[in-house]
Amino acid sequence: MTAELDPLDAGIDRIRRSEPPADGWPRARRRAARRRRRPALALAAAAAAVLVGLFVVQPAARVGRGDARLTAEVARSGPGPVPAMEPPPAAKTPDAPPPPFGGSPAGVWPAPRLAVAAAAPVLVGTAGAKSMKLGGTAPAGTVGDRIHVWNWEKSPDSRVLAAATVGAFALTPDGTTLVTAEGQVIDLATGAAVRPAWWAGLALRPAWVTLSPDGKTLLALEHDQKVGTARLIDYPAGTERAKVGGLWWAASRAAFSADGKVVALYGSDAHLRVFDATTGAEKAKLAPPFANTIQAVAASADGARVAGSYGGAVRVWDAATGKLVCEPATAALGAATEFRALAFSPDGKRLAGAGSSPLVLWDAVDGAIVHRYPRESQIVAHLRFDAAGATITTVKDYHIYRGPSGRELGVYPTVERWRTDAPERAGP
Repeated sequence: MTAELDPLDAGIDRIRRSEPPADGWPRARRRAARRRRRPALALAAAAAAVLVGLFVVQPAARVGRGDARLTAEVARSGPGPVPAMEPPPAAKTPDAPPPPFGGSPAGVWPAPRLAVAAAAPVLVGTAGAKSMKLGGTAPAGTVGDRIHVWNWEKSPDSRVLAAATVGAFALTPDGTTLVTAEGQVIDLATGAAVRPAWWAGLALRPAWVTLSPDGKTLLALEHDQKVGTARLIDYPAGTERAKVGGLWWAASRAAFSADGKVVALYGSDAHLRVFDATTGAEKAKLAPPFANTIQAVAASADGARVAGSYGGAVRVWDAATGKLVCEPATAALGAATEFRALAFSPDGKRLAGAGSSPLVLWDAVDGAIVHRYPRESQIVAHLRFDAAGATITTVKDYHIYRGPSGRELGVYPTVERWRTDAPERAGP
């Protein structure tokens, strides 16, 4: 008979006799538990394989076969609906024609060169190889170098010449000939371009050129980015008459009297100055000066008055004495007022101005506003009165317009006529 042992002693005794405990050795218990779990693990692995085959393997295989039902299959199996892909708005929203107002100057975008004949309905500009309509558009920055000629009384479509230019140019008053800063003289009827011998003889390298209203004086401005010099040349003979130095090199503006005998230029001291266009002698220094540069300058037909502008400041001077006549009213026009084109009426009694601001007509003696025109008259690069002073013709500047698609478009000029007896259109 075996003596009764306490639990510890009983366990030691069983180990000695290699007898397992009632519930088996610990390692054996673990093995038995793993055996019991194996069917459940096998069932879970089989279920997982089914799911992987349904949601991963089959759609992936369909991708390889180009199955068109893939999008719907993934949508059903995924956590939520997959929206159908649609083209961006720009792909299905065409650009509408620009409005008659709005837009902004070209700024950093490349812009075409433009010139308007002083006494003919002719506009010259640069564009690509295809004809361009007045008011037509092209993607901003895509400015070509082919010369386009518009006669706005005959057609809104340009006539494209074989000649090209990348520099500034001037147009003869009758609109028949173009003179480029590169030294080309181009017949706008035939497109023929020649380089006159006198150009090379004078060693001209101008930054910009302009012609007097009578077509007899070519002004070529050269500069070294410090000071400018205007060279006054008989045209078309090519004989240099005079030089005018001490000019502000970055101011590409000049104004002649109708007979070409007087010219106004902007000095490096910020004063407009009046010169004899034959001898180059200074006739008057106009005070006060502008704060920075000038954006427009005009001379009356008889050369008695000169007007200039920078931003919203407009001034009229007596060209003989240099004294200020008036400062046309601009305060009521808004803080963003800016005038890039000025012109006197034939009798010198009225002054018209426009730019990023709409057209304004002033009394040239006291500066009072006579008419303020609609918004459609803004963004103007050139303006002029007809011979009777009854209408004003405005040529819009090239400008940038953002269309409905979001693209920025370059808009070519349009030409409009306005009455001087009322602030409204004068017809086509």
